[in-house]
Amino acid sequence: MRSAIQDLPLEVRKVVGFDLSRFLKIKKEKTMTERVNVEISSGNVFADIGIPEPEQTLAKAKLANSICELINEGHLTQQEAAKILGLDRSEISDIIRGKLDGFSCDSLSLFINTLRQTLRERLVLNI
Repeated sequence: MRSAIQDLPLEVRKVVGFDLSRFLKIKKEKTMTERVNVEISSGNVFADIGIPEPEQTLAKAKLANSICELINEGHLTQQEAAKILGLDRSEISDIIRGKLDGFSCDSLSLFINTLRQTLRERLVLNI
């Protein structure tokens, strides 16, 4: 950082009105001396960290992400999404926060289809 300031032409420093290096705290850069082991991912983070049933967990996470995207795209509140899906607001909150143990892939897929249909109907009514 210091050398970058010192490398600035004097004209630039004069435009600012003072030498900036006096006012900046310059920290010495630390060099990394410790080796770090890196492991290539399998493509499923849940499998990589040893979660039971990683394929199902990944599928649920992707489905929940789609639900979140639809809620955001539709500018829905959690309460509105809950009403559309016939759930409690707390259940929508669980989906958004990734607490998916109480939901099957089938139910999450059904929620996606219901939200898509509702948003399509709203779009048609607004045209």
